[in-house]
Amino acid sequence: MQSICLFLISSILVGCSSAKEQVVVDTSKASWQEITGAAKGSTVSMMMWVGDPLINRYMHTYVVPSVKERFNIDLEISAGQGGDIVSYAVTR
Repeated sequence: MQSICLFLISSILVGCSSAKEQVVVDTSKASWQEITGAAKGSTVSMMMWVGDPLINRYMHTYVVPSVKERFNIDLEISAGQGGDIVSYAVTR
């Protein structure tokens, strides 16, 4: 779970929307507290393959609420397919 949270919080550096000013944190040098502190109150969009109902349910019923509860981050999941996800990430 912590590795998923680290990935999601690190995604903030790629793109997020928030009412507060964006804070850029170098995750390779920042402490976990600095990373989570900078991420609080933000929204992170995550694209993933949504072809498995069990994985989708796990993400929506466990991961999304857990990230909100533990880190005060709203996680938005959007659908993507293999090559689309990779090419979108590379072009950003």
